[in-house]
Amino acid sequence: MAVSLGVLISAGSSAYADQPVLNATPNQHANLTVAFSLSRQLYLLPGLLGLPGDLSLPARMVILGFIGSLVLFPLTPLSAWRSRCHEREADRFASDLTGRPQDLASALVKLSVENLSNLFPHPWYAAFYYSHPPAVERVRSLRPPISEVGANTQK
Repeated sequence: MAVSLGVLISAGSSAYADQPVLNATPNQHANLTVAFSLSRQLYLLPGLLGLPGDLSLPARMVILGFIGSLVLFPLTPLSAWRSRCHEREADRFASDLTGRPQDLASALVKLSVENLSNLFPHPWYAAFYYSHPPAVERVRSLRPPISEVGANTQK
């Protein structure tokens, strides 16, 4: 019994029946184009590197992965910095949403203790590799400065 993909989609969910099956954003199309280009280059790779042309596909993929990691290594700090910015924004959002930043700070302290986190990593190492700000920095940004706490208790 032959059933088309469109019939299965419309039978499964009538809300998606009139939408095209392959509905991708321009960014996804660009990613697919790069992926197909890389897959084509995967077969040209041994000749470019002076290796025998009869390498298996897994061997070609390992070589491509190694070369890719060498090429992308200098972008690691940029990626880590962007991730840390997102994490700071997420911390601010969570504390603003709940209105209780001290709870998030105590949860971060508890996680750091249980996971034996490095509370004071070397700044350059953290800048290069850490995708999250160090726990001490996150807690410091969530808790008010001591001068504000002292001013609130004296009122």
